Parts: sequence; C-alpha cells; structure tokens
Amino acid sequence: MRPVLLALVVLVPVAAAAQPLAPAPAEAGVITPAVAVGVSVAATAGAIGAGLAVDVDDGSRAVLIVLGAAVGPSAGNLIQGEWADAGIGLGLRAGGAAILLGAAAGAFWNDSEAQRLALGGVAVVGGLVGLSGVAYDVVTAGTNASSRRVRLTPTGTGLALRVGL
Repeated sequence: MRPVLLALVVLVPVAAAAQPLAPAPAEAGVITPAVAVGVSVAATAGAIGAGLAVDVDDGSRAVLIVLGAAVGPSAGNLIQGEWADAGIGLGLRAGGAAILLGAAAGAFWNDSEAQRLALGGVAVVGGLVGLSGVAYDVVTAGTNASSRRVRLTPTGTGLALRVGL
C-alpha cells in the first residue's frame, strides 16, 4: 500500500504542475498540445526520477520507476479523458516489456549460443515495441488536444473535465 500511495503522491502533483511549452492560450484552463505532451513527459520523468532518488528498501523505488515508465506517458491522454488512446499506449508498453523479459529469461537459461543470439534480437524487438507505446502516447496526446477543446475547471471538490467540440 505504501508504494502505491507514494506513486500517487508523485504522479498527481507532477501531472498537475506541468507548465505549457508554448505561449499561454487566450483562454485559461484550455489544454493545448504543448500542455498535453508536457504532462506526459513530466509524469514519466517525475516518477522515474523520484524512484531513483528515493532511499527506501520496501519496494517503493521499483514501484515508482515501473509506474513512471508504464503509466507516465499516458498522462497526457488521461487528463483529456482519452481512455482508448491511453490504453493502446499502455498495452504496447506492456506487450513490449513482456516480449523483452520473456526473451531475456529464455536467453539466460539457454545453453545454445545461436539461440541466445536469436533471443537477444527478440528482446530488442520487445524494447522497440515498448518505445513505440511511449511515442504513440506522446503523439496522440498532442493530436487529441489540438483536435478538440478540453478544459479543466475548478469545482468545489477538485477539477472537472469539460470537453467541447
């Protein structure tokens, strides 16, 4: 439970504090493509950086790093309510990690040099699939923000997401 709370404590403020990379829009609260991409990058880098900086031995470090790498790139889509695009990116990263880890485990326990070399190639493909999930999320976050108007508006209990076409 503690690693999950620590991850939430890091991911939520990082995503909320992302600053636009371009001039501020004419309307306050509108999510621009630069803000959406900035949220994805900040959530990923913030969680991974916090995981590397944390000095605990209870698994919190690994949880932060894994959450940052797995969920962080989807943050730009998640703040816009683009659940399908976030899921596709997350699925690509999970699939790539499964391929990479499976191939690495197979190579570790295999005695044949030729098979180890082939499994190393499969591991590289898995890594590329995972990286394509990161690229997919970053590109779609910016594209989604430019194709429609998404507003974060303060409410009495937090933020509300309003979408206008």
